[in-house]
Amino acid sequence: MASAVALGRAPKPLDKRTSQPTPDSRQPITAQQQESACLTWLRGDEDLQEKEKEKKKKKKKKKKKKKKKKKKKKKKKKKKKKQEDLLDSHSSPQEIKQNKK
Repeated sequence: MASAVALGRAPKPLDKRTSQPTPDSRQPITAQQQESACLTWLRGDEDLQEKEKEKKKKKKKKKKKKKKKKKKKKKKKKKKKKQEDLLDSHSSPQEIKQNKK
């Protein structure tokens, strides 16, 4: 029998566990194997889409929460400034200096 190299093909890689040539991957695929592979691929694709959707949802929720927090902080700052201005308008310059310390 002629060797794989003599025929112009690369030799089959050896299976590391058994040191035997790996089975030929060019064997015909049965319809059942093909269907199974397709279903697995489709299911994987759906899972991936679902994960992407959840990721986007979480990101949107996080962004909304951050925006709300920022708005609340801004509102608090504005309220504090308004209160200080009100205090300043009713107090003397000496009292203003004491309040700021």
